[in-house]
Amino acid sequence: MHGQTDWRSEAMRSAREGIRRRAFTGLWAAALLAILGFLVIYPVLMLLLGALTDTNPVVDGIRLSLSHLSIANFLAVLANPNVGEALLNTLIACGGGTVIAVAIGLFFSWIVVRTNTPFKGFIAAASILPLFAPPLVAGVAWAILGSPKTGLINTMFKWLGSDLRIDLYSMWGLVFVFGIYYAPYVYMFTSSALRNMDPSLEEAAEISGASAFATLFTVTFPLIMPAIVSGVLLSFIVMLGIYGIPAVLGARPI
Repeated sequence: MHGQTDWRSEAMRSAREGIRRRAFTGLWAAALLAILGFLVIYPVLMLLLGALTDTNPVVDGIRLSLSHLSIANFLAVLANPNVGEALLNTLIACGGGTVIAVAIGLFFSWIVVRTNTPFKGFIAAASILPLFAPPLVAGVAWAILGSPKTGLINTMFKWLGSDLRIDLYSMWGLVFVFGIYYAPYVYMFTSSALRNMDPSLEEAAEISGASAFATLFTVTFPLIMPAIVSGVLLSFIVMLGIYGIPAVLGARPI
């Protein structure tokens, strides 16, 4: 009897502790969701409400803003011909920059992870160096190098007696700098995927008679395609929101 009583007491104590733990977990999750809603959802809703009204929802109140809902602001923006041109230029710059970033990131990740190239540690460190420079600084640095009049690269060509000139104050210059600057995002995704991938699959393809080129495009890249897509999306979205590089290279050349 005494043993059964102790067992029942222990079971009831465990049940109470389980209920208390679940209640604490629920309260903690609710608190985190409340903080997330305040820090993220509330500002986004205020921004959307402000775009759909001609009032300030923070100053004038939500009730007054809800009574003035309209899409006139969006129609006015879409009716501006400069918006369409700016959107097209943005898609060209970001899309081209993403293509270059993918090519560079994949190339360096394959060299570092899948080859025995010397100084791979240095190459891996150099591949992510652009992340440590602010976009505005990167834009100014490339402007100093590639200005059509005073750029150091063009000055060097002039000293060598060559008529070759580069102009980074152009759409293609902007695409090139975007690709160089955001290649580390693709490199980080794809290099991690290559390290986690089983190399025996590539060895099996080579044993079956596939060339290195065929193995790369039929085995390696398809297996790391989720990482490639993630790098593409991240690079493209970050390019859409960046301002420092277009502010420098999209201005009048010096």
